[in-house]
Amino acid sequence: MTQNPIEGLSHNGARRVFRVAAHLAWCDNELADSERTYLDELAARLSIRSDEVKMLEVEARAGDGLGVGQNPLEQQVMLEVMIDVTMSDGILSSEEQERLAKFAVTFGLGQDTLAARIVERIHGSGRKLQRGE
Repeated sequence: MTQNPIEGLSHNGARRVFRVAAHLAWCDNELADSERTYLDELAARLSIRSDEVKMLEVEARAGDGLGVGQNPLEQQVMLEVMIDVTMSDGILSSEEQERLAKFAVTFGLGQDTLAARIVERIHGSGRKLQRGE
């Protein structure tokens, strides 16, 4: 993530960001250890209590409450978190690709812009990402 823009999010914005991150982490019906670690660290950064984390993950797995707020900061953080959670296990699955593409439309980003943002985040992190099936 960037320096620490999370400080400017409302509690509801933080919940939306976490819910979408959890949805992406669980979209292939598996949660890698690295994804669990990422979600736990994100929840701590967002100041979301553990009981609330469990509820938000249940909602996320069901696809409930996956809205995006109008706050540009929230949208920026959400996009970065979405890319980061998909990178956390080193594999960009087809399910993750589809969901990222759908959210890109919501953010008003074209596919080329989204791809450039993903590449930028990958290079910035020094990690490698492989495409999954």
